[in-house]
Amino acid sequence: LKEIVQLKSIRDMALELDITERTVKYRISRIFDKTGTKNQRELIRIISE
Repeated sequence: LKEIVQLKSIRDMALELDITERTVKYRISRIFDKTGTKNQRELIRIISE
């Protein structure tokens, strides 16, 4: 979540977390599902409320 809010690229997130880009995409999609958001902008708006 921290990396998403910092607007890091999928590749950068994968390298930093030592996981595959596919895993990053999966985790992001799960976060969007759980928060009812569709993109980073919506997620950041919810977090900052």
